[in-house]
Amino acid sequence: MASTQEKVLVVDDEKGIIDVLKIMLRKECRVESAMNGREALDKLKDQSFAAIISDIKMPVMDGIEFYTKAVEEYPYTRTKFLFLTGFSSAEHTRFFAENHLKCLSKPSQMKDIKKALAEIIAG
Repeated sequence: MASTQEKVLVVDDEKGIIDVLKIMLRKECRVESAMNGREALDKLKDQSFAAIISDIKMPVMDGIEFYTKAVEEYPYTRTKFLFLTGFSSAEHTRFFAENHLKCLSKPSQMKDIKKALAEIIAG
């Protein structure tokens, strides 16, 4: 996958999910985290990321709003998102398809997450 120099931003309101992803991805990349979309946007002000893993349902700012604002302010992020969610509606599925976004269901196999991240990082 990626070298340990690549940075990945994990955005999820469940600390357990963030902790698991940090542990599971630590050999492939450096993981930064945020608990909601607003925190994640603040991180994007100061850093760039090779990939962004985001939940959909979060307090303060959900994943769809975060994606929309991130792409508006930081156009390079358009192709950097992987949504990892336990909740997906027909509206979300349509949004992902229209924007050519990857989405995996929670729980997902770590091999599937790593494969999707590798594809995003490779461009």
